[in-house]
Amino acid sequence: MLNFVLCRIQSVFGKLRDIFSSKIPECLKTKVFDQCVLRVMNFGSKTWSLTMGLIKRLRVTQRAVERAMLGVSLRDQIRNVEICRRTKVTDIAQRVTKLKWKWAGHIVWRKDGRWGPKTLGSPALVTQCLLTPNQVGR
Repeated sequence: MLNFVLCRIQSVFGKLRDIFSSKIPECLKTKVFDQCVLRVMNFGSKTWSLTMGLIKRLRVTQRAVERAMLGVSLRDQIRNVEICRRTKVTDIAQRVTKLKWKWAGHIVWRKDGRWGPKTLGSPALVTQCLLTPNQVGR
C-alpha cells in the first residue's frame, strides 16, 4: 500500500514540478504542497499501522519534495531542520498521527456492535489519549 502512495506522490509532484521550481513565493508553494501533495501522502493513513520504517519513508519523501521546492540538492548539505524551518510545511508524521487519533475517536463512539469500539477500549480512555497524543518518531 505504501508503494502505491509513494508512486502517487511522485505522480502529483511531477505534475506540479513547474510550480515548485518556479520563482513564486515560498508561501504559495507551501500552500500547494499542503493542499495537493500532503493530501496524497495521507491517503489511507488512518488504517496504517505506524512503524518507524513507514514514518521514515514518508519523511524521506517529504524532504525530497521540500528540497525541490527550495531548489537545493543533497550536495548542498542543508540540514532537515533548516529545510523544515524554511518551507514551514506540516510534518507528515504529525499529520498521520493526528488523523489516526481522529479516526480512532470517531470509531470508538459507534453503538452498532461492530468490533472496532471493542478493540479500541473505553471511550473515556480514547478521549484522554486524543487530548494528549504521544509524539511519533521520538
